[in-house]
Amino acid sequence: MKAFQTIILAASGFIIVLAVIVFSVSGRGGGSSSSAVGIIGNVTLWGTLPNVLMTQQIAILEDENENLSLTYVQKNPATYDEELLGALASGTGPDLFFVTDETLLSHQDKLFTISFDSFSRRDFTNTYADVASLFLRTDGIQAVPFMIDPLLVYYNRGILASNFRVNPPEFWDEYFTFSEDISQKNERVVTQSAVALGTMNNVLHGKDILALLTLQTGNPIVGIDEKGLYISNLGQNSPSVEKPLSSAVRYVTSFSEPESPHYSWNASLDLDRKLFIAGDLAVYFGYASEITEIRRLNPNLNFDISYAPQIRDARDTSTIARVTGLAISNMSQNKAGAYSTALNLSRSDINASIATTQKTAPVLKQLLSGETPEPLLEVTYNSGIISRAWWDPDAGETFLMMSDILNTVNSGISTPDDAIDTANRRMTLLLNRYNSR
Repeated sequence: MKAFQTIILAASGFIIVLAVIVFSVSGRGGGSSSSAVGIIGNVTLWGTLPNVLMTQQIAILEDENENLSLTYVQKNPATYDEELLGALASGTGPDLFFVTDETLLSHQDKLFTISFDSFSRRDFTNTYADVASLFLRTDGIQAVPFMIDPLLVYYNRGILASNFRVNPPEFWDEYFTFSEDISQKNERVVTQSAVALGTMNNVLHGKDILALLTLQTGNPIVGIDEKGLYISNLGQNSPSVEKPLSSAVRYVTSFSEPESPHYSWNASLDLDRKLFIAGDLAVYFGYASEITEIRRLNPNLNFDISYAPQIRDARDTSTIARVTGLAISNMSQNKAGAYSTALNLSRSDINASIATTQKTAPVLKQLLSGETPEPLLEVTYNSGIISRAWWDPDAGETFLMMSDILNTVNSGISTPDDAIDTANRRMTLLLNRYNSR
């Protein structure tokens, strides 16, 4: 039996003895321990993965635990957070629910923080991928890691081959000549684009591309000061680059300047993913989980995936990822059962099954360092190892913030530095919402 699974099953066996000790400490935002212990009783889980997938995993746990009744409720991603906040506020929410890098802060006052007495920081960091440290605070663990969805490069094999290229660029600076070679233009009209960079309205993951470039310089975007308060680092320097977000803005907007020799993109073009699926875009920056949908929409598209580009001579190799965790509601009447359920849903057999089905990366280091179940997942698993994320205080607001940066720079209203200074102030106001709780 796999080492981690052995630990989890052993933990489940002893949870009855340990539960009183483990859950005697209240989670962040209050909440008391339940009389129910172990993986028993009723546990309700809310999430956004398909019912058919989660039902398979639930059946495994219920077969192993005859006193467990686990109910999964699939929610629409578009309305999930609004429904969850309302249910938690009214006391009718689930015991266990999905949180991500984009929602962790907004839910933190409604989740139970798992004490390091029950799961030590060292064991956590030794067990889970580095990106999972997003769920760590000084007083404990805010969510049990569940899934990693790294940003990859999708590339059109046919377009590259027609220009005598086999692979997409490895480094960001190589996209200059890549764009000059592959983009086709009739004066200012782009008829074939090499890469979609420089705008936000028609670049599906434009915010994440800017964030990736910033994270790759060593700037965490949002940090925590010595008082435990969230702070904005948007205007700060990094170890390798002065004002990294400003440099990222200069870089991406150069691809949307008609006078630039590597002009490749503008706001009048269709959405980048739609153009890629149609075969009219050479490179698309997308998440690993998108591969199934892209194949479905165009079964004849000749494409492959590769690693996110890197900053040349950077100390570390990295990409950005969407990371999902399982959080315990501080209103749950079965915190011990919810905790044990979360651990079991992240164990090796279940974690591998979900990753394979969703085409994402598992959260366990043990799985990431082993053989992949299919060759295509090698890039995704390796990207899971190097993934990074940041505490996004409000996904909608930060999208508007990044959009305003690009729009004001592209229109000549602001310089990149001025636009970043404005964004930094806006980010600070967003973070102060959580610092005042």
